[in-house]
Amino acid sequence: MPERVWGFKSPLAHNTDPCRRLKVSDHSRPTAAKPAGLAAKYGQQFADAAVVENYRFRPAYPPELFDMLTSLAVGDRSSVLEVGCGTGDLTFGLAGRFDRVRAIDPSEAMISEARRRDIDARISWSLDTMETVAINERFDLVVAAESLHWTEWATTLPAIAASLAEGGVLAIIERATETPRWQRDLLAIIGRYSTNRDYRPYELVQELEDRALFRPHGSWHSPLHELSQPVDDYVASFYSRNGLSPERLDPGAKARFADELHVLLRAHDQVPAVNLCVGATMSWGSPAPRS
Repeated sequence: MPERVWGFKSPLAHNTDPCRRLKVSDHSRPTAAKPAGLAAKYGQQFADAAVVENYRFRPAYPPELFDMLTSLAVGDRSSVLEVGCGTGDLTFGLAGRFDRVRAIDPSEAMISEARRRDIDARISWSLDTMETVAINERFDLVVAAESLHWTEWATTLPAIAASLAEGGVLAIIERATETPRWQRDLLAIIGRYSTNRDYRPYELVQELEDRALFRPHGSWHSPLHELSQPVDDYVASFYSRNGLSPERLDPGAKARFADELHVLLRAHDQVPAVNLCVGATMSWGSPAPRS
């Protein structure tokens, strides 16, 4: 299944608790395996050309997010490291706020598309993983937008900690969509076609905290913005998500998925455009250092 579709009780929430302590409780699982639906074989789908091609149909990150990220940076806010930059959806916005952006992604197709979209001297693109990349500097902020769940957490989080300037934090970001009226039927359709049969709902920050790999300091929900998206673009956005890569679906499954989704959207008067309320959620805090 693809990333979760979020609903909000309140469009804006902001809380901080910098005094929380990272500790291993009786319920912590520092060596527990990741959820099976986040296995490497599923993350590899983001190297598929069709997934990369359809990334452009995902909603844009809201402008308020970049204000929040700027406020979280320490020092002179000159440098930021992005883990799992994809095609640059967040990266180009960061380049407008920081002097230097180091953007890492393990997918050659993603990096190639990001470079094709724009050339910005402030961005340094790296075809690599956070587990293996050589980092020889400290960053004022590290961000991971819809990417950290695909990494090897026990290696990635300490590597991020080592790359942060003193007092720096890791910001974990996800797109958010107000739960649509057709949510239940949408999830049923996705469940019938997704190639990720191991997927189960999870909360990334909680998973990391349970393993004593991350100490949250605060969380934030952006205001929601109205988006009217052409129905074909909305359908195509699902092909950019885990489990629905057209290259891995059974023959004819892509067309059947699209047909079912069109029928559902027509039943909810969402043709020719799908009306959504979109935004972002973010949690920030301290990744666990190497032991």
